[in-house]
Amino acid sequence: LEIFIDSMPYAVVVLDNEGAIVNINERAEDYFDVKRERVVGGDFDRWRRIVLGDAVVDANDFEDSSFFTASIRGEPKTFEVNERAILDVFGNATGVLRIYRDVTNERKLEQRVIAAARTDYLTGLYNRQAFNRVCTELFAAPERMGVAALMMMDLDNLKHINDTYGHDWGDQYIRRTGQCLRDNTPAGTVCARLSGDEFLVLFHGY
Repeated sequence: LEIFIDSMPYAVVVLDNEGAIVNINERAEDYFDVKRERVVGGDFDRWRRIVLGDAVVDANDFEDSSFFTASIRGEPKTFEVNERAILDVFGNATGVLRIYRDVTNERKLEQRVIAAARTDYLTGLYNRQAFNRVCTELFAAPERMGVAALMMMDLDNLKHINDTYGHDWGDQYIRRTGQCLRDNTPAGTVCARLSGDEFLVLFHGY
């Protein structure tokens, strides 16, 4: 069993029917910063509370297949955990196999893709589609919208800057405008770059 679980590319924890740790593989030692000889024979619930923290354990049921985030060596890590029964030749459960897969980088990539789909690549503000979606949500919730005002603006002389100094300077002009809007509007203000030199700012909740 040890050779088998050590060959797996994911962290593996083997439990008996009483919830005691029978074995862990090398990847589990690396993932959770523990040594096999110190945890084998110990209570699994106690071990995971030490490794993951009470808050993480209490907030997740860890049933069958689930995701959770915990601080490992001071860094937030996201794991997918799958639990499967270990059966003998007669079909009787003899223990549990828990497989942990580190999906931190996958989740970060997903977040970047989601952010890219709703933000303008130059300014980091909402793009047109995201602005329309947020406004639709606000108009559907008058208690959140409150009293609101919409400001429409465009940049002076963007074409002249592009033609005279080059598009890199024009892009810098647009970026600085986005930064100015982010840094000088109240929290919750909806700022967007529609296209080119056009911007929209929705003040709401007053």
